[in-house]
Amino acid sequence: MPSPDDRRFVMTSSSAATAASDVHPVLRRSTAPPAAVALLGQAHSALDEAAAMETPNERYALAHLAALRAA
Repeated sequence: MPSPDDRRFVMTSSSAATAASDVHPVLRRSTAPPAAVALLGQAHSALDEAAAMETPNERYALAHLAALRAA
C-alpha cells in the first residue's frame, strides 16, 4: 500500500476512464471584444497617470477608476 504522501500519484483504471469520458469541449474566443480591449487600454493609461500623481488621494482615485474600467 502506498504511503499517504504517495496517494496523489495513484489513479485506478476505472477513474481514468470516467475522467476522460466526462470531458466536453468548450468553444472559446481567440481575442477579447474591441470594446474590452479599449477599456483595458484606458485602465492601463489611468494607472500610469495615477503613479505620477503627487498626493495619495489623487493616486487612489485614479487607480480606483482604472480598476473599475478593468472590471
